Amino acid sequence: RRGADVRLFAALRANGAVSAGVAVSWFRTYDDLAEMLRVAVPRWKPDMVFMPAAISDYGPADPIVGKLDLDEANPVLRLRRLPKLIDTLRPALRRSFLIGFKQTAGDDFPTAVAKAQAQNARAHLNLTVLNRVEDNLGGPYTGWICTPEGGTIPLRGDFASPHFAVPAEVLYAFANRRRRTTWSRSVLSLDGWDGLGGILEPARALAAAVLC
Repeated sequence: RRGADVRLFAALRANGAVSAGVAVSWFRTYDDLAEMLRVAVPRWKPDMVFMPAAISDYGPADPIVGKLDLDEANPVLRLRRLPKLIDTLRPALRRSFLIGFKQTAGDDFPTAVAKAQAQNARAHLNLTVLNRVEDNLGGPYTGWICTPEGGTIPLRGDFASPHFAVPAEVLYAFANRRRRTTWSRSVLSLDGWDGLGGILEPARALAAAVLC
């Protein structure tokens, strides 16, 4: 609606209508999406990337071709942990604004936030949206936008409302404003200064307190 070039990578069985003008690339498996991200996304060079969920945390360690042996009373299926696809984005998208999502269950709020912040640090993300299962067992939706510098901004909406798109609009607006922000750091150094009638040391202590 705002004139952006939007591209959606979606699973073949994904529910929901796709807005007009959105280019869709369909995938069937984890490997399909991994290949799309490896080839297509770096070529596209998007301004913003929203990675709403892990596609699969585990996959078969020893895939079986054909049919399981029915004589095996208690077959054992071995799984292997799959690499997190969100961790592969930053090396190829140095200038893109990356937004990930993190869902937790059973964690208190500080622990859940710490996990979201750890994802920001590990994958070099610009934001992570935290969803706690305990916050969304009924009633209005509650999520949290977690920033790399430690901020947490509430994100709320009503699942029963036809206007549930509001949290998505708020998230987009926040991310877009932040993407356009220029960050800088000021450094104050008093090294090499002396004298000033004993004023220097209190000034140095005050500067250190302000900078901390």
